[in-house]
Amino acid sequence: MLVLDRCELSVQVTRVDEPSKYGVVVYSAETGKIDRFVEKPQEYVSNKINAGMYIFNVSVLDRIELRPTSIEKEIFPVMAADCDLFAMDLKGLTCGTSSL
Repeated sequence: MLVLDRCELSVQVTRVDEPSKYGVVVYSAETGKIDRFVEKPQEYVSNKINAGMYIFNVSVLDRIELRPTSIEKEIFPVMAADCDLFAMDLKGLTCGTSSL
């Protein structure tokens, strides 16, 4: 589902078998709207993680200060609270970059 017509940024998410090893994305399966991110949950809240691919409107760049910034920790949670962040399910195989 491409949702740029109604939001600033879409985050591709992928399913994992062991979500407690990752930060997970909690979102509505019906609308794609991201509610929140949970870092390495001890109790199951989702099995979808950020796949590291984004489709965004250029306006997202205005949210990032000119300093070292973690978009995942500083920008995305604010955008989720503002209802401007949506998830798209990534279909197919994935490869973690830490294993390359």
